[in-house]
Amino acid sequence: WVRDRLTKDDDMMADIDFLSDQVDMWKESARKMSDKYHALKKEMEA
Repeated sequence: WVRDRLTKDDDMMADIDFLSDQVDMWKESARKMSDKYHALKKEMEA
């Protein structure tokens, strides 16, 4: 029983690690998008 619980927890931790990696990637691409957007906006106003 305890072993089952432990493997479930391990799976959950792996999922959480995976999710936080995903979130980091999303943040990174969102930052790049907003950089691009601001650069474009500057060009439009210039």
